[in-house]
Amino acid sequence: MEKISYISRSEKQTIEFASSISKSFTGGEVLLLEGDIGAGKTRFTKGLAKGLKIKEAVTSPTFTIMQIYSGRLNLYHLDMYRIQSESELIETGIYEALDDKNGITVIEWPQIAKALFDSPINVSIKIIDKNTREITVTK
Repeated sequence: MEKISYISRSEKQTIEFASSISKSFTGGEVLLLEGDIGAGKTRFTKGLAKGLKIKEAVTSPTFTIMQIYSGRLNLYHLDMYRIQSESELIETGIYEALDDKNGITVIEWPQIAKALFDSPINVSIKIIDKNTREITVTK
């Protein structure tokens, strides 16, 4: 298991770090993003989108549950914060996202969905101070 730790001192550094990671993606990757509210999960996803050559503005899918973006690979960005059960999980469209082998799936607040995956990429974002984050990526 590979583990990468990175200290980001700005939103720009977080975006650039995530962008560099996404350049190696070939499709089928699942990323589980964990961190407190305001830690930078959506900012990290913006960086992934940048590396995937996605031109659309990436926004938090908190109220829509899932956003889909097209680039070098499709990006399925899900927010499971409001999902309370497996039956609700089915309604999110997560299975369609996982079936797309030309896409990557990014899940914020993945607690309920964790059991679905054999080998996800786990991303933990910890707030150090107002601008500093410790980002740990485990593959």
